[in-house]
Amino acid sequence: MTIISFEKVTLKYPLLSSYSGAATIASFFFRNKIDPAKTDSIEALSEINLKLEEGTRLGLLGTNGSGKSSLLRVFKPTTGNVSLKGKIVTIFDLYCGMDEEANGIENIWIAGLTLGLAGAEIRSKIPDIEYFSNLGDSLRHPVKTYSAGMKLRLIFSLVSSLQSDILLVDEVIGVGDTKFLKKASERLKKQSSKTKVFVLASHSEWALRDFCTTGLVMSSGRIVFHGTIEDAITFYNR
Repeated sequence: MTIISFEKVTLKYPLLSSYSGAATIASFFFRNKIDPAKTDSIEALSEINLKLEEGTRLGLLGTNGSGKSSLLRVFKPTTGNVSLKGKIVTIFDLYCGMDEEANGIENIWIAGLTLGLAGAEIRSKIPDIEYFSNLGDSLRHPVKTYSAGMKLRLIFSLVSSLQSDILLVDEVIGVGDTKFLKKASERLKKQSSKTKVFVLASHSEWALRDFCTTGLVMSSGRIVFHGTIEDAITFYNR
């Protein structure tokens, strides 16, 4: 059964040099008002055709700017169609939306509500998040007092507790201290085993080998190789 389907998917980001202010800020506010076909743009993805069947454990390889992250995030392409079947959980920018003034418990609620969880579900997950994050009394302290590693442990503990049909992960494996990295990898592997489709974008060959059975190499927004994970790693290193 096909869970994710890309049909002739192209994604373009308009270059807004004619607008005053930072282009990145402008692109956020104007992205729904500008026709990329009539504006100078950068093509992040080009004519992507891909079907991911149930049971897929896919690793994405490629240099920075090759299109890996764009492929994971392209739900509304410039042209073409993206079809997704099932509940999705994404582990991308873990710090996004975190309130530095709120404490850890409050941020769990903020993140949970943002992810669409019901209050009872968030409340039921807090004991597990407390145990896994091992933050102790720090959960009652403002997040602005946390180190980067503590913030990672907090949000990862929440997101990795969610069950889904599709799990998309972008470059979070390999961060944090060694002890937590081992725990995080084991937890993520357990979570991914329960999903229908798991996709990991990473520069870490050990993570790709450990989590994935197939690999896809991207270059300049195009798929240049799709095969077993070992063959994909060999192709990429070549």
